[in-house]
Amino acid sequence: ARAPGAMATKQPAPPPDEESDEEAHRAFAPDKRDDVLPSGKWLYSGSLCHGDQPEEHIIRAHPNQLAELRFSSTLTDCEVVPFLRALGLAASSLESWAAGADVAKLHLEACQHSEVDGHTWYRVHCHLVHSMTIGRHWQVDRRLVHLRTSLHDPVKRELGQHYSLFFGSSPFAQYGGPKGTTRRLHVWLQALAECINRCQVPPVTAAQVMRFLDAPAAER
Repeated sequence: ARAPGAMATKQPAPPPDEESDEEAHRAFAPDKRDDVLPSGKWLYSGSLCHGDQPEEHIIRAHPNQLAELRFSSTLTDCEVVPFLRALGLAASSLESWAAGADVAKLHLEACQHSEVDGHTWYRVHCHLVHSMTIGRHWQVDRRLVHLRTSLHDPVKRELGQHYSLFFGSSPFAQYGGPKGTTRRLHVWLQALAECINRCQVPPVTAAQVMRFLDAPAAER
């Protein structure tokens, strides 16, 4: 702890996130990534896919562009299970999943980034696909610091020594956002979605992930 009356030392700002947009688009996008395609199609992992229902749509989240914002879950313990069930994820408690349930499948991808007021924002496309409901597809913009502190770090803490089993071949992005950051985020997010789909993280952690990603509420 700092001694009473001691002056706080201002920490130097982290280096800006940098990467070639051309490389990111070449890796993940044959065409435009932001447009809803006709006939219920949507872009996923660089290729055209058919939606699970013709009325599928893209729900666009509008990110808060405050560079210093820290994203975190605001769910209480009693809200976790209803929140996940509304998304089609079969939680039975904070720590356990319902066995044998027909659940939604999560797909995540980082496909591009943009510069806003001197900061790099990475766009994350999110897909929740369920056989019995209309699929939900939306996108959010987050800075690397948000993705690290509010997504990567909590998941790594929860998995502990097992983290390397699920993410050993999918390392998270490096500090400072060097060239190749979008690609590393894309691969890591795919591994995260697979962990949730296989119930390898508890519902309370999955809820924090979905809250951070601004998962849309079920339509009435």
